[in-house]
Amino acid sequence: MSAFAIPLPLEPKALPGAQILPWSVVGPSEQDTVTAQGQLQLLFGLELESHHLRTHRYYETRLDGVNLLKQQSLTQRETKRSNAQFAILSGFYTVRNPVAVQDFLVDRRPLLDLLFAALPKVKETWGADARTELELLHDPEDDSSSLVVHVLSNHQNAYAALDHFDEQWWLNRIGESEGLLNFSVEP
Repeated sequence: MSAFAIPLPLEPKALPGAQILPWSVVGPSEQDTVTAQGQLQLLFGLELESHHLRTHRYYETRLDGVNLLKQQSLTQRETKRSNAQFAILSGFYTVRNPVAVQDFLVDRRPLLDLLFAALPKVKETWGADARTELELLHDPEDDSSSLVVHVLSNHQNAYAALDHFDEQWWLNRIGESEGLLNFSVEP
């Protein structure tokens, strides 16, 4: 940092009742400081900050750092939680392309909740021996993706059971899926 000597027209001012001695000088007033800062800004194009602003920015930066650390900690916990939930879900569904399905579910918590809620209803409708497969389908026409639960069942009326499943449970919950989850039967 370079030092510059700039003559500034500041006159010492005495406090009321104080004596001015030849060797004592009272510092510049607030108005003189503002004037001096303005002159420096004009001369050098510098923006000067008061101690208060520097201190305020320091604490803002520090608080932003603390908030960032808290946010990162929350994100890490949420990621661990999401990974654990997906591991549990994978125990109930056979997942085709698990990495893609897990990535799809990361920001779609309602779908994860629906998949957990659907499993007992699937078993109730198609029987305890029904198997479920979860797959992420991509539609190249509109560049959209959605999940499909394939129910594999030996139920003698598998398609009639699908109608029953729709009427008794799925049609009441379909809005929660935002069109991103479907059920199909594969006898």
